Amino acid sequence: MSNSKDLMSEFEKLRQETSKIQYSLIQKLPSEPSSFVENQLLLETQTLCGQLLKNQEEQNILNEKLRNEQKIIKLKHNTEMKSMRDKLETLTTAQAAQKLDFERHFEMMRQSHSAKIVKMERDLRNMKYDLHSLRSDMDSRKNCENRAAPKPEFQIFVKVLGVSYAFKIHREDTVFDIKNDIEHRHDIPQHSYWLSFSGKRLEDHCSIGDYNIQKSSTITMYFRSG
Repeated sequence: MSNSKDLMSEFEKLRQETSKIQYSLIQKLPSEPSSFVENQLLLETQTLCGQLLKNQEEQNILNEKLRNEQKIIKLKHNTEMKSMRDKLETLTTAQAAQKLDFERHFEMMRQSHSAKIVKMERDLRNMKYDLHSLRSDMDSRKNCENRAAPKPEFQIFVKVLGVSYAFKIHREDTVFDIKNDIEHRHDIPQHSYWLSFSGKRLEDHCSIGDYNIQKSSTITMYFRSG
């Protein structure tokens, strides 16, 4: 680009110099030419014409250089543009391939995850079924044991807000069983209170025998706050 500017500058100088020569020729034309003057003027004119032709040749050379420089610049520009288009096309193709790979990987992960969820749900159903079967078997055994050997029954008391209520229980009954009796008889939800015996909080899964609760013992009910 700097070469083109230099050529344009030289071309402008030649144009200005040619204009000066033409102006000089016009100024030197005499109003009444004499033989000597004519010869002198002819000589100067020839000199100026030669200089003008030389300047014209130089101008043509500069024009040719300028055209060649413009061609080179245009060719270079086209080459760079083609290179940029090729790089952009390559990048676009790579991005499209990467996007396709990501979509495939995501779909594979989704299918694998879905299969795992289906398997987990199936395993959970099987576990629930096994648990239900186990509970049924345990209940059947418990009923058979109950029928085979009647368990001794005795009476305890549950104190509710200062009032004691009598309950008939078995030693193998759990705290949860007592809470069920309380809820059925007095309509008090199990989640609203907890039971205590001898200052110790009773756990639902433990039996009466675990806490050594004897005949005529008193269990105290405490309501949960909030």
